[in-house]
Amino acid sequence: MLGTALRKTQVYKDIKEEVQKEAREEGREKGREEGREEAREEARKEATKVMLLILKKRFGTLPTVLQADVTALSLPLLNELTVAALDFSSIENVYSWLQAHSEG
Repeated sequence: MLGTALRKTQVYKDIKEEVQKEAREEGREKGREEGREEAREEARKEATKVMLLILKKRFGTLPTVLQADVTALSLPLLNELTVAALDFSSIENVYSWLQAHSEG
């Protein structure tokens, strides 16, 4: 009986509304963060694809190990590799760069 009376008070209604508002905002923020994470991963995949195409065009068929090493790079390192690749004259330059910038 007290519970029903409490639910009818303005204070209860105000608190309930505030809690629901906060829950909605937390849900929206979580959704935005998940969207940003998906976008970052999509950008990393696209940068990997472009980098592998550049290297293949420049040096021919790429060893599987090299492809795996490039695929494992973070987006910032992929961007650095893309710029550095402009100066590479051989596939050995790619290996040297990867070794110098290994994240592991």
